[in-house]
Amino acid sequence: MIAYLEEYVDNMEGNIYREPGNPVGLSTKEGKSLVYETIEFCFNAEPVGPLEWNQLLHEAAKSHCDDTGPKGMTGHDSSNGDDMSRRVERFGDWGGTIGENCSYGNGDALKMVAQLFMDDGVASRGHRTNIMKPEFKVCGAAIGYHEGYEQMSVQDFAGSFVEKGS
Repeated sequence: MIAYLEEYVDNMEGNIYREPGNPVGLSTKEGKSLVYETIEFCFNAEPVGPLEWNQLLHEAAKSHCDDTGPKGMTGHDSSNGDDMSRRVERFGDWGGTIGENCSYGNGDALKMVAQLFMDDGVASRGHRTNIMKPEFKVCGAAIGYHEGYEQMSVQDFAGSFVEKGS
């Protein structure tokens, strides 16, 4: 991740990032300072344990991609208005805590995680917090088509997650 971020900042001019070989620039809100802050965070972060894959959370994440992506929607709410927890609870019962990250426009896993880690324009760095939250023990993720951004990804996290009634 750090090597990618160092390359990323080298390809920035002010607040514009230009991927090598692509003349179209991506405008960022926070510019190079955000990338340096993210690199510093990576160097100093306390490690957290690995997340265990959870198939039910994967199905919840996939359902969100399948529902909102073709409609060009963004965010955590389903097209029927359900919030993230209500949607996820259709797939099982969670324990402890629950969270979700949504990312748009990146099909490459490293770029997607870097985008969430940088969290450009999000003062709370909530996506980064979700990735590094030690209370999260299980995760499910999915990538799908998005009408406006071509691709989207969803990661659902929980302290625990089991089938309904288990």
